[in-house]
Amino acid sequence: MISIFFCFLFSVAWGEDPNPLELSNYEKPIGSRYSLLPHRGTYVLPITYNFTPHNDIYQPVTASLPEASKEDYYQNEEVEFQISFLLPVRRDLFWDWDLIMGYTHHSWWQLYNAAWSKPFRETIYQPEIFLRKLSTRKVGPFQLAGYDFSYVHESNGQISALSRSWDRLVGRVFFESGGTFLLLEGWVRIPDGKNDENPEILRYKGIGRIEATQTLGKHSLKIRAPLGSSYYGVEAQYSFATYGAYRVFVDWKSGYGYSLIEYDRSTQRIGVGLMLESFVDEESNPTKK
Repeated sequence: MISIFFCFLFSVAWGEDPNPLELSNYEKPIGSRYSLLPHRGTYVLPITYNFTPHNDIYQPVTASLPEASKEDYYQNEEVEFQISFLLPVRRDLFWDWDLIMGYTHHSWWQLYNAAWSKPFRETIYQPEIFLRKLSTRKVGPFQLAGYDFSYVHESNGQISALSRSWDRLVGRVFFESGGTFLLLEGWVRIPDGKNDENPEILRYKGIGRIEATQTLGKHSLKIRAPLGSSYYGVEAQYSFATYGAYRVFVDWKSGYGYSLIEYDRSTQRIGVGLMLESFVDEESNPTKK
């Protein structure tokens, strides 16, 4: 399956665009040097509720500490936030391909857990570097907006029993049609050798993912799901445009593959907060007209 995906990606990447269409809003700011651009979404959820916290994961560390409290280290309520951006390095590096660096910082913060000094329970650091080519090709009812080839590192920065990390080569394609946006992503994991911290991570995170976004006026609904995984994992994100650059944001997760510390544990979580607009939102947000 993954080989078929990459063959498709190569075919569209080096083919000609027979039906030129107007490019999305993404192309306008990408031409600005030294600009930080939206990537995987930037948001803050001041309150999230996890129905299934897995305290046993942290037992190797918490058991060795003095018993300062009888409260759980991993409580149901916590803050979740993500900061994600792109930095264009070189426009038109070769054959209309752009060289881009990206970074995503995703944290879960036990802000309401005073008994354990409000720790950052888990933080994921995800730098990446990739080549991107924008497109105007017509594929059925969709416009093929662009495609990427990237190297991605993902780590939680922990040591000992809590350490999780993995590296992969990723191919992505982006489609759009009016207020509908589709992302298909496939990856090949780079082996970690004898010190593999996540030997079964592909069983839970799969060999790729699909992401579909539907916008309607001020409303936007995004659904994510893994491809080729042995365990289900669905994430739904709803946002509503307010004034300025912010959107009311609701995030719901169910299943496996979330975070790194508990990718192989079932998670049921919901959160409410604010997010910054992306290029997808700008396409259909009536407040921008």
